[in-house]
Amino acid sequence: MDKPQPPSPVVPRRWFDLRHPLPPHDARHRTTAFIYGNVVVLAALVPINFHEIGGKDLITVSGIAVTTFLVHVFADVVTSPWSKESIRRGARDSAPILTSGVLPAVLVLAALLGAPALVALLLAEFLLVLRLALLGVVVARLQSRPASPGPVWAGIGLAVVALVIVLIKAVLPH
Repeated sequence: MDKPQPPSPVVPRRWFDLRHPLPPHDARHRTTAFIYGNVVVLAALVPINFHEIGGKDLITVSGIAVTTFLVHVFADVVTSPWSKESIRRGARDSAPILTSGVLPAVLVLAALLGAPALVALLLAEFLLVLRLALLGVVVARLQSRPASPGPVWAGIGLAVVALVIVLIKAVLPH
């Protein structure tokens, strides 16, 4: 009989590395963070009034992204054995929440500095809707496999719902 082989070591994986899939647990956590981050930041953007944009709006968008990230890391660490590695892993797997908030915060800041607020806010919302539409591609990349139609259509459906919310906001007076 063949001697059992020891498990292979965990290979560090960069976001663009398609040869080494993430472990399923990590892929699930990052996908959850990606969805959650985009949805909560979009929810923070939707109520902003195009005509009365202020510093409070920038604090809200940035604060929602940062505090959601921190809560996500905290929840991950609490449900794992405490160690520096569990904190690092929780932060790494929760990073998509922060990336969801960066460009919208920059666009809100641009509106505060004089850019047309309507354009800045609609662009920020569009970028989040686009990220949601790309959910199937993100999941496939994390799992190092080609994107299949099911997750791609699910991402597009999620993005359509988000886009309808954004369009209703743009059409309805405040």
